[in-house]
Amino acid sequence: MSLSLPHLRSSLSSVLDPLSPQPFQLIWSSHPRWPLPPAPRLSSSSSQPPRKGPFTISILDSSWNPPTNAHLSLVTAPLPPGGDKEVGEGEYDAHLLLLSVKNVDKVLKSGDASFEQRLQMIHLLALSLLSSSSSSSSSPSSSSPRSHSNLAIGILSEPAFIAKDVVVRNFLQQHARTLAQNENENEQDDDDEEERRELERGQVRLAWLVGTDTLWRFFDRKYYPSSTSLLSTLSPFFTRQPPSSTHPGSLLIHFPRLPSPPVPPPPSFDVSVLEALPPGSVRVGRSRDAGRDWGRVSSTVVRNRCKEEEGKGLEMQEEEDGMELVPEGVRRFLEREGLYR
Repeated sequence: MSLSLPHLRSSLSSVLDPLSPQPFQLIWSSHPRWPLPPAPRLSSSSSQPPRKGPFTISILDSSWNPPTNAHLSLVTAPLPPGGDKEVGEGEYDAHLLLLSVKNVDKVLKSGDASFEQRLQMIHLLALSLLSSSSSSSSSPSSSSPRSHSNLAIGILSEPAFIAKDVVVRNFLQQHARTLAQNENENEQDDDDEEERRELERGQVRLAWLVGTDTLWRFFDRKYYPSSTSLLSTLSPFFTRQPPSSTHPGSLLIHFPRLPSPPVPPPPSFDVSVLEALPPGSVRVGRSRDAGRDWGRVSSTVVRNRCKEEEGKGLEMQEEEDGMELVPEGVRRFLEREGLYR
């Protein structure tokens, strides 16, 4: 569960290689079997309800400059229903916290946290979630999802969303084969083996957690070749090809930023493409803590607070209602490293 700095640095170097960058590196996971459950389940004693629908992994791809409790609220949010066949909220099977070292709209600036520092802080945020999940699971009345202890951190070099989806899927298929080679078949029950085979066949649903700005960019024509239809470009993301395939495709889980009025889309945003997608392709997510306005908590707010608190102990609470801006481990890291001051 510890983060190996030599492995982190080696992975970063391979992804940042200017001549032959690796498309994806997994730098940490909460257990060796990720994204499968932490340990083989015994069918006769498992207390977990049977999984409904395809194996689903939530992905939060962010600049993490720095990670905040608003990020954490997205990761812990339930899977919203979508389409006629899904009723009520569900849960993800696993989570992936993703850092893209190339971004179509952002570049590393002077005063920003380095990629290495960001990955260290992502790890501290993940440990915060693991700690709260462990505490909740010890309570008989807890309903903390099993997936909150099924986490991983990855880095990739692709800036475009459609390409990121392909890169992650390719990694998961290869990773499933590696898991099969490393595990004793006698240690797996039928459910575990079926989930691994689904991953190996690419039958996994990726749910990308996005804010409003990212949603607008996803459907913005300026980011795609003008020679092709935007709908034909985006359709393979939501519906795997060919049409007869059993692959479930990917989702966008949109978390609108409050309060209103909402952020208006850019002129090049194509709403007709959004309306033409299959039902449930883009869903509205909501935090489990509905009483908190996480829209007021952002990386920009944290960076500004670091500047204001220069030379003093770093206080990380939202002034209006005392919400903690970052997990305690991240707060201590910011203070120790003197970031954003």
